[in-house]
Amino acid sequence: MADDAVAKGDMLEASKALQSALVLEADSVDVLQRHGYVMIQIGNLEDAKESYEKIIALDPNDDLAHASLANVLYKLGEEEGAISHHLQSIALDPEYAPHHYNYANTLYDLDRKEEALIEYTKAYELDASLEEAKKMIDELRG
Repeated sequence: MADDAVAKGDMLEASKALQSALVLEADSVDVLQRHGYVMIQIGNLEDAKESYEKIIALDPNDDLAHASLANVLYKLGEEEGAISHHLQSIALDPEYAPHHYNYANTLYDLDRKEEALIEYTKAYELDASLEEAKKMIDELRG
């Protein structure tokens, strides 16, 4: 039900379906991931944070949960926590280009441009289809 609601763009309906699913399957990583995503879409960052933290408590090696939590924490103004979780996601899967790209975006926003350039470069080296990474590399080398 939640997936159908998301496909239709009805995030409130998806949220209701996922809340019900969480009552039945409170420790389902799949349901928690979907819940976190929907919470971000409707702007409920605190609940998204809670979902990703619970996933990490269930599976500390879930690199995507660390990456998602990092993005949520940054949006909440928790910069040190965001950096910590970005680094954890990279440590868990150093070959996954989006982890480097997302970390680079956080560094760039924090005006840590030299470090951002390193991460954009790494992301682009891992996946040359990341055109946005290439644009940022060119901008920073400008």
